[in-house]
Amino acid sequence: PLLLMSDSNRNTRPLTAHGGIRAQTKSRKVGKNWWTKRWMAVLENHYMGAELPRGRAYAQAGQVLALKIDNGTVSATVQGAREQPHKVEIKFKAAPKKNWEKLTDILSSQAIFAAKLLSGQMPESIEEVFEEQGVSLFPQDIEDLQTQCTCKVGGLCRHIISVYYILAEEFDRDPFLFMRLRGLERNKLICDIGSSVKRSSRKKADYLDLELHSGPREAGVPFTREVSHFWNGG
Repeated sequence: PLLLMSDSNRNTRPLTAHGGIRAQTKSRKVGKNWWTKRWMAVLENHYMGAELPRGRAYAQAGQVLALKIDNGTVSATVQGAREQPHKVEIKFKAAPKKNWEKLTDILSSQAIFAAKLLSGQMPESIEEVFEEQGVSLFPQDIEDLQTQCTCKVGGLCRHIISVYYILAEEFDRDPFLFMRLRGLERNKLICDIGSSVKRSSRKKADYLDLELHSGPREAGVPFTREVSHFWNGG
C-alpha cells in the first residue's frame, strides 16, 4: 500500500497530465541567458540522485498544471502518480525595503544599468551591485530557498524540481522575476529608474541653459531677434 501511495518510488509513473505547462527545453541544459544559468547552477550543484532527471522529465512532460508567482512565493500544482495533484511552494527571502531604495538609486545613477534595465535586459555586472548592498539577487545555495510539497517525501522531490525547471524558463523570458521574488515589482523599478533619469536630464538641461545664458558677451553687440540674421551671421 505504501508503494502505491508514494509517487516518489522509482517503480511508479505519473498520471498523464492534461493542459499542463510543458518545458520547451528537451535537453539537460536549461537556460539561454546568464541569469538562468546561475539559477540552474544552484539546483544542479546540489546532488539529488535520480530525483533530478525525474523532476526534469516531469517538467518536459507537462506535469506542472499551474504556476503562480506572488509576494516572494512560487505556488504550483503538480500531477504525480496519485489522482490528487501535489501542491508545491518555493519561498524566497525578501530584501528589506531600505536596501531596494539604495539599489534603485545606484542603478539609476549609472547609465549602463539604467539603459539595460529600461530595455528589459539584465546586465551581468548588476550582481556585484547587489552584493555590495548586502542583497543576493540569486540564491547562493539551495538552502536559501524554503520548499515544501504535499508528497511528504522531504527535501527536493521530483515535484519541486519540476517547478524549478519551469521557473527557469520563466526567468529566461523575464529576468525581472528575480527581483519580484525578492520583493520589488518590475513596474516600480522601471518607474523609479525612469523618474531618476528624467530628474538627472532636467538638471543637466538647466545647467546647460545657465551656461548658455550667463557666458561672457562682447560689449556693444546686441542680441538679434531675427533668426535669419543669426544663422546668416548678420
